[in-house]
Amino acid sequence: PRRGRQSVSILAGIGKPAVRADRGPSEYRLGMRNLCVGGTALLILWALVPAAVAVTETPAGSPVFAFQHYGPEQGLSSQSIQTIYQDRSGLLWIGTADGLFRYDSQRFTRWGRAEGLPSSFVFQVVEDGRGVLWVGTRLGLARRDGDRFVQVHLPVESPYREIDALARDCDGSVLVGNAAGLFALRAGRLVSVLPAGSVLRISALEPDCDRGELWLGADRDVYRLKQGALRKLGEAEGLPSFSRVD
Repeated sequence: PRRGRQSVSILAGIGKPAVRADRGPSEYRLGMRNLCVGGTALLILWALVPAAVAVTETPAGSPVFAFQHYGPEQGLSSQSIQTIYQDRSGLLWIGTADGLFRYDSQRFTRWGRAEGLPSSFVFQVVEDGRGVLWVGTRLGLARRDGDRFVQVHLPVESPYREIDALARDCDGSVLVGNAAGLFALRAGRLVSVLPAGSVLRISALEPDCDRGELWLGADRDVYRLKQGALRKLGEAEGLPSFSRVD
């Protein structure tokens, strides 16, 4: 089961939107992708955002960071944080067990089922190459349309609706993974992109644009998809045994 924490802490002075024109959104997201362990977002450290941060040093020369705590009192009403994402404008999107929250350095704004999300339990958030926000929930996928969300259905009949993985592909399109397989947005619609006959429960996605590869987590296994060929990697390639790949 996915578990959350009571609140989120943000490094003081770094939660504010700050984007420079010479840095692409992928550089900023790189600092966010590894923040969730076992589905739990613990901490935001904006190491890649060039914002003003008060950092002092101890006599021994070790830096000391000041943190600011956010919870229900500040407007982050959910106590179970699942994922954190920064969009190209520097805003934070926080997926929780009770809605999607946006933080703009001043306040938290919440979206839920009343605003078009299929479910208020949000697992995944990603922005495509056009700047459209996509959200994966317990009951399906949605994309942002103005100040609301519109549900997007997967192109297969499946009892599995939970969206376990979202990523932006190298061409700016969206990749979607769940227990029903792997899908990509092509010409405005989602299509299956796994080789024929492949049945995988996708739990993680990581495109490698330099090598033209897509790395997949599927339950306890790691796969590499390249030029339509799917290869499973394991102990023979130096990987340890996993209980689950997220």
